[in-house]
Amino acid sequence: MTAPAAFGEIASGGLVMPARCVTVKRPNHSETAQPETETQSMNVQVTGHHVEITPALREYVTGKLERLERHLGQMIDAHVILTVEKERNQAEARIELAGATLFADATTDDMYAAIDALVDKLDSQAKKHKGKTNDHHAASARRAERPA
Repeated sequence: MTAPAAFGEIASGGLVMPARCVTVKRPNHSETAQPETETQSMNVQVTGHHVEITPALREYVTGKLERLERHLGQMIDAHVILTVEKERNQAEARIELAGATLFADATTDDMYAAIDALVDKLDSQAKKHKGKTNDHHAASARRAERPA
């Protein structure tokens, strides 16, 4: 019997891989004269099935996920699973937001192309989610309140 994975680690296929936290610096939009920066972290877990997660592959995935920050604002958790079966490379991801969960997967012959396709799908979902959460009716309500 194997020992359980330590706190902050993920057990995958018999291998124990440390979980990664990516630190993203964002400006704090307060009304002070000097804007301060506030550090927030997003937990990114990269798991491999039948593939070893190299540091280069992990950095590629986390770099691509940081691209989604411009649409989503604050991502709480991201779990990416990379799978290799024969000639098929599959990448799938689940991203938890405050109030929603995004999921996408992509399959190609190249792992990096699968990651790119996955991020493109997540980017599209992020834009759609952002459009739903923004209040587009506020501007028309303000125009209706103004006297002519």
